[in-house]
Parts: sequence; C-alpha cells; structure tokens
Amino acid sequence: MTHHRATNQSPRHARHADAPPQPPAPSAGRWRLIVGGVGIAAFIALAAAVMIGAPAVDACDAWIQSVVFPLRADGITTVLAVATDLSDTLVSVVVAAAFVGYLALRISKRSAFVYASCVIAGEASVALAKLVVSRTRPIGMNLIEFPSDASFPSGHTFAAIAIVSFALFVLMRTHPKMPAAGKVLLGAIAVAWPVFIAFTRIYLAAHWPTDIIGSFLIGGLAYFPLATYAWTRLAEDAPREHEGA
Repeated sequence: MTHHRATNQSPRHARHADAPPQPPAPSAGRWRLIVGGVGIAAFIALAAAVMIGAPAVDACDAWIQSVVFPLRADGITTVLAVATDLSDTLVSVVVAAAFVGYLALRISKRSAFVYASCVIAGEASVALAKLVVSRTRPIGMNLIEFPSDASFPSGHTFAAIAIVSFALFVLMRTHPKMPAAGKVLLGAIAVAWPVFIAFTRIYLAAHWPTDIIGSFLIGGLAYFPLATYAWTRLAEDAPREHEGA
C-alpha cells in the first residue's frame, strides 16, 4: 500500500506561508545615509535660528555659559589655552597630511584619496557655513585672542571630529585583527577628543555654545556617518597595495 504524506498544514504554518514577505532591514550603510541626512537638516535649522537671532539660541548660550564660566581658574585657563591649539588649523593640517601619507604608504593610495577627499569636503562645508552665517564671536567674554574667521560653527571642534575621530575609525577598519581593548581605547578617544576640544572652546569663550552644538551636528551627526559610508563603499574594496610590507 502506498502511503501519502499529509499535506495539511497547521493554521500557524498556513499563516506564515500566506504572509507577505517582509522588507529587508536597512543596512548599516543606509542607516549612515539616513543619520547623515538628519544631521544636515538639523544643522541647517540651527544655522537659520542663529541667523535670525532666535531667543532660544540666546537662552541656550546663556545657560551653558552659566554652567561653564564658574569653573574658570587661572591654572585651568593656562592649560586649556594651550590644549585648544592642538586642534587649530596648522596642527589639523599636519595631522591630516601625516595620516594621508600613512594610508598611501601602508594601506593603499585609494584609501588615502578617500580619507583626504572626505576631510577636504567637510572643511569646505564648514568654511562655507561660516561665510553664510557670519556670526560674531562672544566679544568681551573671551580669555584668548579670537581667530579672524566667523564664529558659527566651531572649526576646532569640527576638525577634531573630521580629522582625528575619522582617522581613528579608519585605523580600526584597516586593522581588523586589533585586540578588542585597542578598539575600545581608540573608540573612547574618538569620542572624548572632540568633547574635550569643544569644552575648551566654550570655557575660553572662543565660541558661543551653540557654535559647538552646530559643529557636533555637522561633524558628528552629518559628516562622520557620511564619511564612514564613503570609506566603506569606496576604500574598503581597494586591494591593500602594501600587504605584508
């Protein structure tokens, strides 16, 4: 006698069979693009608020300054006045150029080109924003001499993200066998360094606090995810030209 296998499915299995296919979850690259777009929109909104002199901007600046300025002391001011220059234009250019050279010599010329292109595009965006917003710096509150350019957003804070934090990300991606402790350390530095530079700029009153917020929006929320997206798409497929060197 021939035995026929039962074809009846349980209601639960039938429901699963009849259910429409679920759309795939957004990839990491897509999330980077989404977050980057949100960062750009948020930055533009804040820049517009600064340009029209929105009361909320003034209130935010006054509140943050009321928290930070009481911390001022001669010894702290001396240290932070030196530390803040570690993210000025000259130092940032030297650091970026050195890292580009490292990538070209040890990883690949394409990776060096992608990193340099991202940094240049980011810095150009900040320079354009400074020209458009043209915000005056907090005159009379400053403990150091002002740079000659406009206040919004903070170039020092943005450089800390665009050059240093991005470079640390690239180091972790190009050294997949790095111990977990090393990756945790580099990740912590990538976060802590921009925060520290941001604090020095507010403490020294080289910027309004909302200038710093603007830098984190365009740097941390917009530039960083977009730059890391560009890196993963354009640089990581490149062969390591100096493998084993």
